[in-house]
Amino acid sequence: MYTINLFGPPEILWQGQPIRIIRRQQRLILYCLVASPQPVARQFLAHLFWPKEPDWRAQRLLTRQLSALRASLPDSRLLLVSQDYVGIDPNLANVDLWQIDAASQPYNLPGPTNSSNLLETISQIEAAVTSYRGPLLSGVDLAGYPELELWVSGQQPKWEQRILSLLEQLVDYFMGQAHWHCAIAYARNALEIDQANEAIHRKLIELYAASDQRTAALRQYEHCLTALAALDLQPSPATDRAFEEACKGLVKITQ
Repeated sequence: MYTINLFGPPEILWQGQPIRIIRRQQRLILYCLVASPQPVARQFLAHLFWPKEPDWRAQRLLTRQLSALRASLPDSRLLLVSQDYVGIDPNLANVDLWQIDAASQPYNLPGPTNSSNLLETISQIEAAVTSYRGPLLSGVDLAGYPELELWVSGQQPKWEQRILSLLEQLVDYFMGQAHWHCAIAYARNALEIDQANEAIHRKLIELYAASDQRTAALRQYEHCLTALAALDLQPSPATDRAFEEACKGLVKITQ
């Protein structure tokens, strides 16, 4: 069984042990395939790597590299290759990105409940966000592949937004449960990804105040001002109001 992690510096494990694919181009092709939960069109993949080549030659080069990639893998069945598409066998790989994709479904997370389905959903989301180690393909050398570099730079913010959405769901859920410690931890995780996320800053102010950490609440407001000022932004009236209520000890989170 493969374990493939693409968030942060990518890693490929086989039976729990790291493996290395020597050829950079083959590694990059594998990363592209794993980065999509669905099979990738061969034409699209060929264009990413050989944009200046005629289509027939790009397809031939892709076929050659896919054959070499298969030969370098401990279990070549990982690659699913057809005439028009190339993909990864989901039965042979655990992928951090796929966990995020599976958890990024529209869930309704109500207030206090012991529903087993809800708890299962929360566990799934928690496991997914735990797999996040940094931006997609962080530190990967994409020199010489401008189309691939452009594609990766477009994918990174999309996946970060998915992570942030999941973290916000967890913050809201644990706020509703009055589990301040968990809500605070996930809110802080969200700010590590997006320091200027004013909504998260505001929730942290409220959480600190609600858990009798007034000094931390006031300090969080200062952090919010600093992050927004770096973008020439001012806090919204809602954030100012949360700060004022924290100062007065009036914060009450409805459960």
